[in-house]
Amino acid sequence: MLLQMVSGVCMLMVVLICLQVVYMYWGNSLDQTHIQETMTTRTGQAIPDADLTSERIAKPQSGDPPIPVEPGNEDVIGWMHIPGIETGWKRAIQEGTGLDVLDNGGLGHYRNTAMPGQVGNTAYAGHRTPGDLGYVDRLKNGDAIVIQTADHWYVYKVMTTWVTTPDDANVLSADQPNVRWLTLTTCHPMIATVDASLQHRYIVRARFAYWANVKDGIPRELSTGKNTGKATVAKAKSLIRRVSKNAPITPMLTGVMLIVWLLFNGVCWLAWRKDRVRRPVSWNVMTVVWRLQYGPVLLRVFGWLFFWLTVTFAVWAWVSPWAAECMPWLMSGSPTLG
Repeated sequence: MLLQMVSGVCMLMVVLICLQVVYMYWGNSLDQTHIQETMTTRTGQAIPDADLTSERIAKPQSGDPPIPVEPGNEDVIGWMHIPGIETGWKRAIQEGTGLDVLDNGGLGHYRNTAMPGQVGNTAYAGHRTPGDLGYVDRLKNGDAIVIQTADHWYVYKVMTTWVTTPDDANVLSADQPNVRWLTLTTCHPMIATVDASLQHRYIVRARFAYWANVKDGIPRELSTGKNTGKATVAKAKSLIRRVSKNAPITPMLTGVMLIVWLLFNGVCWLAWRKDRVRRPVSWNVMTVVWRLQYGPVLLRVFGWLFFWLTVTFAVWAWVSPWAAECMPWLMSGSPTLG
């Protein structure tokens, strides 16, 4: 009995640790969407959702771009879109680069650097987890980095990338006068211990291409065009964002999966409860979970998966954030450049 109990607890702990690791590198981004949507709503700025499947392409404007008003610390400037990382990649931009900003899963604008569209270097920092700038090394020359404010688009094109050290403050300066630059900074590499990732910075440097009016449509660089796969991904992410405006995703997914499991397993129980073979009592929690499922083996596997999806989202909704707060070393986020 004791051996069953200990082995079951050990297996459960392995599962929970695996869920925490996945949360660190992906799961936390689900609820960060809610945080970012909530922040942009609080600012009172009417920043419309960008329909990436729209055929209305905004006309590039000539002349000097309008410059956003310089915000206060933690104020939202707008959204940054980087399709080169993945279709529909979109993160909120806040003023400041402290952990109070970056832990929201978006990007922080370095104070005393240029604003979007302004002559000089508009510089931004973000964490290096898959939920934010984790895959920034996918960017190549010519890829677009687009900033969206309430009224305007600012389109930049990647010129170069490199790795440097945290004390290299030159990355925040402008290389040439009268040129509009954009710089992204993040830790390097993505998958490493916190101490290792703090030793280097990954830098992306882009140059201003053009600006456009939000009311005229979307920049061509963001459009999915007739690519069905990209359009489907864009619509799915847009749906998640619309839902996230009202509540965090993981508690809702927990409720949905719990209902699915209860209904599915309930139907199986009604249909096959008489065929159930009585077995000796087990003190192994993993065995108990398996025995909670009813029906033929294939249906029991589906029920078992639904059960563990419910547990996964519940852990991400309530256990993982608590663990990350009490034990910061569990998270891979790290301070920003400088």
